[in-house]
Amino acid sequence: MRFRSRSALRLLKQTSPWRVLVVMLVLSLSYTMVLIAAQIQTGQRSVVQKDFRIFDYYRGSQRPKALLHGREAEYLRTPIPIRRMTIETYLESGLTNLTATAESCYADRVNRTAYSADPLKFQLGDGRFILEGVGFHWNQTNSVLIISNRVKSVIRGDLMQLDIPRP
Repeated sequence: MRFRSRSALRLLKQTSPWRVLVVMLVLSLSYTMVLIAAQIQTGQRSVVQKDFRIFDYYRGSQRPKALLHGREAEYLRTPIPIRRMTIETYLESGLTNLTATAESCYADRVNRTAYSADPLKFQLGDGRFILEGVGFHWNQTNSVLIISNRVKSVIRGDLMQLDIPRP
C-alpha cells in the first residue's frame, strides 16, 4: 500500500483493532437507524383482513348475542377501520333480532363499541320496523345503538297491532 503522507501511515499503525471495531459498530448502528427512520416515514403497510367478525356471546353459553361484521378491516390499527359493516343482534333462541348496515365504521375492541359518521340503515329481523340516519354509536355490551342525525323511521301497520309482551 502506498500512502502519500507519512501522517496517514503513522495513524494507521497507531490504531488498535478494538478502535476499528468500535468505529465499524457505530457506523453500522447509524446505518440501521437511517433505514428504520426511512421505513417509519414511508408508513407501515396495514394488514387487511377479509370477512372480519367480532362476536359477543350470551353469558355462560355458546350462543351469539351480537355480531359486528365487516367485509374488510385493518385489524392492526386502533380503532379498527371496517368497510361494509353489518351489526346483527340475536335473541336467545338464535333468531336475528335486528340488523344494521353502514358503508364504514370504526370499532374499538377494548370498549366494545363501533361508531361512524356515515349513513346507517337499521331494521328489525322481520323487517316491520326500519330506521335510517347519519352518524351512530353502538355499544356492543349493552346493545345500545344511538343514531344521531337525520333519522327517518318506517313502521309497518301490522307492527302496531301486535300484542308485544312486556317484561
